Amino acid sequence: MNLNNIYYFLRHADTDRSQDIHFSEHPLSSLGHSQARATSSQLIDLDIDMIYCSPFARAKQTVGPYAKERGVDPIVADELCGRIIKNLPREKTWEFFKQSWLDFNYTEYGAETAQECIDRVSSLFSKLDKQHSGKRILLVSHSNPISLFLSTIDKTIGYEWFKNMKSPSLFELNSSNSTLSYTEIEL
Repeated sequence: MNLNNIYYFLRHADTDRSQDIHFSEHPLSSLGHSQARATSSQLIDLDIDMIYCSPFARAKQTVGPYAKERGVDPIVADELCGRIIKNLPREKTWEFFKQSWLDFNYTEYGAETAQECIDRVSSLFSKLDKQHSGKRILLVSHSNPISLFLSTIDKTIGYEWFKNMKSPSLFELNSSNSTLSYTEIEL
């Protein structure tokens, strides 16, 4: 796979999950807001042209300070949302994720499979590469879509890697001679 653009994957900052609200509405914690401001300062050097962001609140809040400072409006991309887990009981979430790393077609309670998640993120890359060339594009997302997509590049990525991904995390995607690779950028 060759890419026409330089892509950066940013996982959202620390999240406050204490409220009993839909998982897509969980906001950043106080620490997360501090991380978002610090991340904004570090992103400035990347000279981002465009921002695509998950519709989830924590992703929007993470990129908010940077977008405001750059004067760039993030484009909401549903393809970047966290795993669609529908009716999966909260207490079964981690066991579901663990099982889905063993079998990318595993599902229960109507939840999205790992393969479906990979496919939707891959479709966004295809769409963006057809629309743009030579751009530096920031994609703000979540641990599941990022780690699952990166697992297609690096077969050593699995459940433990996903489970231990820091909030926030930043990865640069590169392509050379039809080979896709990534580099983690320290935040």
